[in-house]
Amino acid sequence: MECCSDLSDGARKNLSGARRYSATMEIGSLPLAPDAYILDIGWRSGDAHGLDYTPAFVEVDVIPGVRTFAHTIGRCACM
Repeated sequence: MECCSDLSDGARKNLSGARRYSATMEIGSLPLAPDAYILDIGWRSGDAHGLDYTPAFVEVDVIPGVRTFAHTIGRCACM
């Protein structure tokens, strides 16, 4: 699965020059089954110019909650 924050307004920002940049990303809803997920993070500029890529940047553990379907919990490797 991929989440491209730069495509939310239809344009990818063009980052020019050697400066320090930062980004904040908020995902309102991401209905994932309980499990462990590994996230990669990458940065691009312009149409396809790759700036940086970090595989396995962070691991996120999604745990079952009160609204998790029982058949989903049964397949969960996190318990």
